[in-house]
Amino acid sequence: MRASAWWSVAVPMLLLTAHPGRTAAQGQPGPQWSAADAAALRAYALTMDKLTRTNDASTDLQKLAEAHPELAASPGSGDATTLDEMAARLSAPEVRAVLVKHGLTAKEYVMTFMTAMNAWGAALAEDQGKSATDLPVSAANVKFYRDHKAEIEKMNQAATSGDN
Repeated sequence: MRASAWWSVAVPMLLLTAHPGRTAAQGQPGPQWSAADAAALRAYALTMDKLTRTNDASTDLQKLAEAHPELAASPGSGDATTLDEMAARLSAPEVRAVLVKHGLTAKEYVMTFMTAMNAWGAALAEDQGKSATDLPVSAANVKFYRDHKAEIEKMNQAATSGDN
């Protein structure tokens, strides 16, 4: 199983340099979240609407990054260690315009992205018989991912093929 297309589009934009490391699903320690951020991620509820808007925004952000590489990475971009710092990295007017177009705040984009990644990672770890207790994700979001896996994969296939 591979990461969803919109997740892999957004990773270079926002999070790969923010939190280097691997997920529990890959058998390696993941990011070290503060207690407050971990609690916020566990409390955040995924919906298909949020995932769809985040997917669509990620596609547009990828196009923006291709046209303006300076927006995709900046000196010190790997310094973000909190959800608020990650959201603050999305402050360029062009980036904010994409998020607004899709009805998202920078914080909601980050929260949806990270919660979805954690739900995917936890499901993958569980499928491999591993524990995912180090990932800040609720059982409800892991269940949501499993319940909507076919829809999510279809959305990701469309994003990969450019059909969205």
